[in-house]
Amino acid sequence: MRCEGRPFDVAAVSPEALGVSEEQRDVLACKLQRAGKVGGLMTTEDIDGASLRVLWAQSAPEVTMEGLEYMATCEPLRSAARDVMGVSAAVSATAAALDAML
Repeated sequence: MRCEGRPFDVAAVSPEALGVSEEQRDVLACKLQRAGKVGGLMTTEDIDGASLRVLWAQSAPEVTMEGLEYMATCEPLRSAARDVMGVSAAVSATAAALDAML
């Protein structure tokens, strides 16, 4: 899993880091993927009878061009993108934006 040439840090999207439940995180991640804002998520969505979950260890999350355009118009996400080098600041801003979307 890579993010701009760096390994993807699964801890950055942990329920604790985002301040949401695991279910809320996975449902929102799947909504973002279905909306074309992110890609690369492996899910249990198509497995018969399985509850919706993102298989984070098997995923290679990436922001799509549409997602970048959305971040450019959404101040909390734009702020998070600017702070992405400082993971704790980015996680806090993203958590706030994601919480506002729920």
